[in-house]
Amino acid sequence: MAGDRCLVQLLIDIPIPLDGIILDERPDSEDSVQAFLTHYGPELHYQLTKTRHFVPKQDVDSALSELQKEFTSASLAYLHHPAFGKRYALKTYEEWTEKERCRLAHTKAVSAAELAQR
Repeated sequence: MAGDRCLVQLLIDIPIPLDGIILDERPDSEDSVQAFLTHYGPELHYQLTKTRHFVPKQDVDSALSELQKEFTSASLAYLHHPAFGKRYALKTYEEWTEKERCRLAHTKAVSAAELAQR
């Protein structure tokens, strides 16, 4: 950053395998589920970034350690819940399907407008 100041970031990245979670839990068409799996691959990634600005260079290690402690004390119980991965995957799937519906509706509307202009 400036002078003897640093930006300290902690990136938490938790892979969540999708083996059967969506297929087992959603009554949607298999085509929709396969499109989701094609888009995301075999796993999702829950990511969280913790940041500290203007940290003196001599305090970088302690700031990073503090960010790690804050994360574990605030989030570990939530992330260790047995249903966390499944819930996160299903939430992501629902958000993705809604975006896909909007994208497809937009594409259809644009195509219809282009046809009407011809």
